Amino acid sequence: QILDCCSVAIAPRKRADFKLDDVEQDLERLLGSLTQVLPHLELRQAMSAVACLIKHMDLMSDASGFGQYKMETLDLTQYLRLDAAAIRALDLVPIQSNTSGSSGSSSSPSSTLFHTLNRCRTS
Repeated sequence: QILDCCSVAIAPRKRADFKLDDVEQDLERLLGSLTQVLPHLELRQAMSAVACLIKHMDLMSDASGFGQYKMETLDLTQYLRLDAAAIRALDLVPIQSNTSGSSGSSSSPSSTLFHTLNRCRTS
């Protein structure tokens, strides 16, 4: 539900899209050099996700993008991680009530922080 509220696209992918066969070669063409990502190549799950992303976005078909990309590691210590209970308690995004009769409450979409910030305008 949170992904829907934040307009995150979900696309089913084939298992073959996650194969690491060509990811090193593809990254070298897209980045121009592998020197900046050498430590990342050891992270098999991350590289598997990158391989799938390259295939999903069809990046290798556009030669004008070769050498134009860059890859960085995000410092996750600057982000806050919230569990489902905290998200519900803070009323960040609309949450549908559980139809099985459990104690899940539903919040009005217009009373959430997401709705408020989504209506803000900048000048």
